Parts: sequence; C-alpha cells; structure tokens
Amino acid sequence: MQQAMMQGNFGASHAEALVEVIGEGGMQQLLARLSKHMEDLLTYAISSYVTAMQEAMPENTKAPSYQYGVPGCYGFYEAKLNDLRGYEELHSGVLHNCRRLGNAFALLQMLEGATQVVSMKTLLHLPITGTLMPEPLEEAATGVSAAWGQAAEESDMVMMAQQLSTLCAPLSSRASLLNGVLSRLANALAPQKEQWLGGDTPETDMSSYETTKCFHRVWAAVQFLFCTANFDTQMGSMDNITLFGEGVPMAGCLILHMLGQRHRFELFDFCSHIFAVHMSDISGQRPDDMLAMFLQRVSMMKRSNERMFLLLHALDVPTVYNAWRFK
Repeated sequence: MQQAMMQGNFGASHAEALVEVIGEGGMQQLLARLSKHMEDLLTYAISSYVTAMQEAMPENTKAPSYQYGVPGCYGFYEAKLNDLRGYEELHSGVLHNCRRLGNAFALLQMLEGATQVVSMKTLLHLPITGTLMPEPLEEAATGVSAAWGQAAEESDMVMMAQQLSTLCAPLSSRASLLNGVLSRLANALAPQKEQWLGGDTPETDMSSYETTKCFHRVWAAVQFLFCTANFDTQMGSMDNITLFGEGVPMAGCLILHMLGQRHRFELFDFCSHIFAVHMSDISGQRPDDMLAMFLQRVSMMKRSNERMFLLLHALDVPTVYNAWRFK
C-alpha cells in the first residue's frame, strides 16, 4: 500500500474520489467489512502462524557480545533461526498475512484523511473564519417562532437552525475512523493475549527475555528473516521489502503496540542489536556486500517502525490492557 502511494498508483486523490462515490452508506459498509477482515486476519490466520513460530523458536537467543563484531553477531542469529528460515509458509503465510493486515491499516488511514477532506469540502465551507456560533442562529429562530405563537420544540425553523449549526460546527479533533476499528482489534486480541505474551505481563522480570516465547521475541525473529530470507523465484532471489512493502512491519508494530511490548521489542530486537554493534564499531572495517545490504534494510526498517509507533501513540490506539474502556 505504501509503495502504491509513492508510485502514484493509489493516493490521496483516489481515496477522496472513493469516499465521494460510495457516500456515507457505502463508507459504513466498507469500514464494517474492513474491520471484520482485520479481525479475522488477527484472530485466525496470523494467530495460527504466531503459535507455529512460538513452537519453532530456539530455546535461547542470548545477545552475542559486541566483541564478535557485525559478522559474528549476524552469523549467530542466522544459525539460531536457520530452522525458521526453512519454514515453507514463511513467505506465503506469515509475511503475506502480515502484509494484508498492515495494508488494511494503511487503507484505513487514507480513508480517514479522505473523509476529513471531503467533509471539509461539503460541510465546512460556510463558516470561513470559524466564528459562526450556534446560539445566535437558534436564538433568532426561537424568537421568530415565539412571535408566531409557536413553541420552539414544535418549530421546524428552530429544528433547521439547530441542524445548520451542527453542520457548520467544526469536526471534533478526536474524531477518528481508526480508533473505532482498532479498539475492536484490541478486543479481539484480548482473549489470545495470554498465549501471545507467553505468560509474561508488564511486571514480569525481563531477565527471561532470552528464552521467552513472547510475541516481541517472535517478531524479532520475523523481522530478521524479513531482512535476510529473500523469496526465491525462477528468475532469481527477490527482496522481501520489494515484494511485501511496508505492510509487514506496520502489522508487527500494530500488534506490539496493542500487546504493550514496544519497548521490550526495541530493547531485545535481533536486528537492532546487530545494527548497534555496527554503529559502535570504531575499527573502520567496511562490511562485505551482503552485510552492507542487510544493514541498509535494517536502517529502513527502523525508520518505518519509528514512524508507525509514533502514529499509534498519537492516535492513542488501545492495548489489550485497556481495551475494555472502548467497548
């Protein structure tokens, strides 16, 4: 979805046209279908792959020492995750379904922006300066109705004045299509949080991170494989970022945020550890082409994750620990 936006295949103008064509009723149906699609992906397809990945995770992935350098740290994680690299549904199942979830989130974000733009065009063109207040208009209509001997609650003029004032009122700054859908996702994820967290809670001792089956460790493995295990075709090897785009990291960030595991992931991420070793290397030795490409992908991934986490924080997306507040 992000690649389609950057290439001009589907952008803001297309989303605005879609909102204008399908109208309010169509938007409600589209949001309902999209929300159901995301819930099904999360609770069925992705959930089954998370379970399979948890079972296949190596027993211990203690972060190697900085003394081993980038090649040593890279080789350590590559050897530890060799079995997962050979998982036949890594690309067709895990990465594909995560891309679908991430792309659905990106589409929701675009539709929300398009809805606000269309609303501004169709509803908010009257109050140029935003100084029109509902009280004077309603008071004037009420006064006319009283002069005609008609009660305000029975007057069509008063009702029209109230409706016009409502239409001219600015949209709420907290109105969001995303919040409603994502709160449903958090509620759908809540019954599975025990399994996805591997028995961990926000208060769990972090010393067990090397052996935990928690989602943040599973996603660290997925992200490492996303940057290293290219998709093999008859025409040669295809880069996963080119094949799947930013939908995969977006899905991972969304799930990590809802599980409240962002900070643990950032602390114990395999790719981030290798990248930190590279940044601290003062020897000046240049990595070979394979490692250089890996580090470039990790750098792109870290920027994508940071943008996504900032967005989720700004939207105040609910987590499985506070989803009940949005029911």
